[in-house]
Amino acid sequence: MSRKIRLPKLEVHPLFWLIGALSILTAQFESIFIIFILVFLHECAHIFMMMKYKWKIRRIMLLPFGGVAETDEFATRPFYEDWYVVLAGPLFHIALELFFQMLIIGFHVPTAELALWRETNQMILLVNLLPIYPLDGGRILTLVLEQKFPYYTVFVWSAWFGMAICIICILFFIVFHATSIGNIFVFFYLLVYLFLIWRKRMYIFLRFLYMRVDQKNIKDFPLKTIFAWSNERMLQVCKRFYRPANHQIILQDTNDHKEVPESIFLKVYLYQSFEPKTVREARKYF
Repeated sequence: MSRKIRLPKLEVHPLFWLIGALSILTAQFESIFIIFILVFLHECAHIFMMMKYKWKIRRIMLLPFGGVAETDEFATRPFYEDWYVVLAGPLFHIALELFFQMLIIGFHVPTAELALWRETNQMILLVNLLPIYPLDGGRILTLVLEQKFPYYTVFVWSAWFGMAICIICILFFIVFHATSIGNIFVFFYLLVYLFLIWRKRMYIFLRFLYMRVDQKNIKDFPLKTIFAWSNERMLQVCKRFYRPANHQIILQDTNDHKEVPESIFLKVYLYQSFEPKTVREARKYF
C-alpha cells in the first residue's frame, strides 16, 4: 500500500502583503503578482527535492525574496541531499531563463512582452544567491564552510556575516535608492531574523546535538578524532563537533587516555540526571 504524501502547510509572510500594498499604491501590482508566482514556483522546486528524499516539512513561509521551509530534518541529512535541496531553487530560475530564451528565439515572442518576467526572475535569482542565511546563497556558503569548520563556529559566523551584509545593503539603498522602500524592508527583515536566530544560538545548537544522538546514518560519516582534556567543559568539546563527521572523543588525562564514541559522549552530557559540566565529572559515566 502506497504511503500517503502530506503536503506542508503554506503561509505567506505579512512582509509580502506589506510590499504588495506598497506596490498597489505605486501602481506596480503586476510586479508583485509576478514576484508571487516566481517565489511560489521557486519554493516548489525546494519542496519537490525535500519530498523526493522524504524530508519532514512542517510548513513553508513565502517571503518577497523566496521562502523558508521549516523542517524536522535539522542538519541530520547527508550532504548531497542538502546540496540538491538548496540548488533546486537557483536552478529553477536558470531553467526559466532558458525557457524565456527559447520563446524569444524559437517562437519569436517579442522580447518586450517577457521583459518584466525576465527582470523579476533574474532579480530573485541574484538576491537569493547573496551569502545571507536563510537565502540559498547563505545556505550554500554554510554547506561549504561546514566541510572545514565545526558546526557551531559556522553557525555563528554565518549569522554575523549575514547581518553585516544586510546592514551594508540597507545603507546602500538608503543613500543611493531611498525610494526602494520594499528592498529596505526585505533586508531589514533579514537583519532581524538573523539577530533572533543568533540570540537563540544555544537552543539551536542543543537541538542539533539532540538530533545527532538519534541520527541513524552517523556511522556512515568519516571518523574524526577530538581530544578532550579533563578540565575542559563538555559543552566546549561539543562545540568542536563537525556536522559531516562521526566523532571519536579521546579523554586526555595525566594517567591514561580513554576513547569514547560520540553517541555515548552526547548521551552522558544530555541525558544524565546529574548533568556533568566538565570532562572530569563525566568520566565515571564512560
